[in-house]
Amino acid sequence: MTAIKARAAQLHRLVEEHLPGAVLSADSLRIALWTSLGKENVRLRFGESLTFFVRVNKPCYLHLVLRLSNNSWTVPDYRYWNFYLEQKNINKDYALPDSFIAAYPIGSDTLQVIATEEQWPSCDYIPNVFSGEAYLVVPRSCIPPNFDKHNDPSNPAAASFIGITTYE
Repeated sequence: MTAIKARAAQLHRLVEEHLPGAVLSADSLRIALWTSLGKENVRLRFGESLTFFVRVNKPCYLHLVLRLSNNSWTVPDYRYWNFYLEQKNINKDYALPDSFIAAYPIGSDTLQVIATEEQWPSCDYIPNVFSGEAYLVVPRSCIPPNFDKHNDPSNPAAASFIGITTYE
């Protein structure tokens, strides 16, 4: 556990280097995402665990979506759909409460965290199995249109992505 805390402290320093003053701008919603293994070229052996960290500049709802290599959008855990970060968590490193464990399918996936000022509607996930592993697939109808137009000032959403490769 000490190694993870040391790595988290190192990553915190990197966030401070790349975010002016380590305080995210208060005008539009912003989010930073990183892991206990870094932000780029994250590689996990099957069964290894990973902790995700975020930093936001406003109270918001987080929506974690794992975009699998087969182009399915899944929710790693239903608790991370409309996961609320309150005022006391803004401009602070926040570790998501659970560790995530690398599972099938093996390959390159993308974890996307979307921050919104409003809750998204509840979603009827579609249970599916990929390479023997059960996933909750997010129907595209559950994701509001135009959420990913980040350069549009009228869009109240912000997003961050991390590529994750799992291997045996």
